[in-house]
Amino acid sequence: MRDEDSYVLLVSATKQSMIVNYRDKASTFMYDFSDGAVAVLLSNVYGKYEILESSIVTDGRFSNVVYQRLGERFVDDANQSYLLQVNRSNEFNKNFEEISLKNFLHVIRDAIERSGFKVSDVDYFAILHMKRSFHEKNT
Repeated sequence: MRDEDSYVLLVSATKQSMIVNYRDKASTFMYDFSDGAVAVLLSNVYGKYEILESSIVTDGRFSNVVYQRLGERFVDDANQSYLLQVNRSNEFNKNFEEISLKNFLHVIRDAIERSGFKVSDVDYFAILHMKRSFHEKNT
């Protein structure tokens, strides 16, 4: 980056819809995060770019729910069969939404607080990969 640069556009995208079996009811929780993109425009108008704090949580409780069989492709084009395996347990069905929402809220609040702000200081949240119901909750 040069000092005279005024703007920087950061872009990220993901594309998993081709591996989700939309005929398999066990994979409905994956519909909302199958494809997505995000862009952030940073300004250097005031003399410096500043990216503040971040927060990361990894939670492996449901790591055995979605997987690919070893050595196989995700989609068999000839048979249109999906090789992505979904193994939804009763524990997953009962706890996935609550645990995911708790983790999302934690990293949002943690990054904001570590940056020296309060949630009320943020004017807009650009959040991807969340169920619609998460966006509609007032938490």
